[in-house]
Amino acid sequence: MRRRARSLLARARRQVERGESPSKAKVEKRTASAEAFTFGGWAEAYFKHTADPKSGAEKLADSTLSMRRSVYDRAIAGELSKLKLGEVTPQRLKHLCDEVKEKRGPAVAVHVREVVLLVFRHAQGSRLDMSNPAESIRTSAIATFEPRERALSPSEVRAVLTALDHVAAAPTLRSAVKFVLLTGVCKSEFIDPTWKEIDFAAARWTIPAERMKTGKAHIVPLSDQALDIPTAFRTMFGVSRYLHPGR
Repeated sequence: MRRRARSLLARARRQVERGESPSKAKVEKRTASAEAFTFGGWAEAYFKHTADPKSGAEKLADSTLSMRRSVYDRAIAGELSKLKLGEVTPQRLKHLCDEVKEKRGPAVAVHVREVVLLVFRHAQGSRLDMSNPAESIRTSAIATFEPRERALSPSEVRAVLTALDHVAAAPTLRSAVKFVLLTGVCKSEFIDPTWKEIDFAAARWTIPAERMKTGKAHIVPLSDQALDIPTAFRTMFGVSRYLHPGR
């Protein structure tokens, strides 16, 4: 151990005598090593860093990280993983986004740009001096989306509720659809509720923070019509911990 230390010290002295900076040499070596990393290597580093709770990275929902990983594996890796970062140009990335848009749809193409943007930002955060090709491409240059109308009018809700009575489906499924319409929640928010989330006395449903994308608990007031449905579910599914158990 001492012999190695003396050897390193002697090498540093020789560098100084030649007018070289040992610390600068270390930085240059580290930079050269980083630049030799392929895009695929940096992508793996990004996913590992983001998934590590101790890394200090912004906490993402598991579904978001999983979706980004899926986009990378399916739409990016085959085209970019073996390239050096400097070879991933804005032109190459735009061409890839256009191909993905044609084959997989505009939403996936937009996420391709997003994943590449984040991988390069991770590399830049690791002190790599490299321009980010995704910053040269606006999302609108890949695809534009018309805003969706998320709310039905009262007359439309009434029409759907009336039509449900004539749908050839299980009564519990019809009630589930009615409950979603009356509360305005997303399907994903309705799938996992347990009985402890329903407060019959206060006529409200509290969706816990861990089931919300915002990370904050969400309180849903329950009208008389809405409250009648979990009352019926309690009779049908009382032995289950879920409001509406199913496959």
